[in-house]
Amino acid sequence: MKHTTLFISIIFALLFIAGCNKDTKTEVSTTMAAMVNANQEQFSQVVSQRHISSGVEIRITGVDLATGHNIELYFLNYIGNTGLYTIDTASTLAWYGTSAGSLSQATSGQIVLTKVSYGFMYGTFNFVTKDSTRIANGTFVASVPD
Repeated sequence: MKHTTLFISIIFALLFIAGCNKDTKTEVSTTMAAMVNANQEQFSQVVSQRHISSGVEIRITGVDLATGHNIELYFLNYIGNTGLYTIDTASTLAWYGTSAGSLSQATSGQIVLTKVSYGFMYGTFNFVTKDSTRIANGTFVASVPD
């Protein structure tokens, strides 16, 4: 009887441990938001694309459907690493566009890729464009493009 009780206890313990190690996926939504010249903007449509030429290029675009404004973030020669990407026109680029069709390139700033997990990229960004538009406290969640 003692062996049966011990056997059942071991089985339950193993089932409990196996249940705790399950890898659970949660529902993730793509988002982008930022302060644009001290005004909060929510970019409700976020699209990511990948292009392979001399390296892997990742472009993340957020569009505010109400205003037509957009933010574009580019990682040139992306190799999958998280960390700080300085906007420098050689490897990391950013733009802010308005509904009037103007698109102003960033002259300084940074993108921090904080996490890549379960097919999504998470990060923050801030930059200043050629026409002095200030983008601050930017955040994004975008799908990792195929």
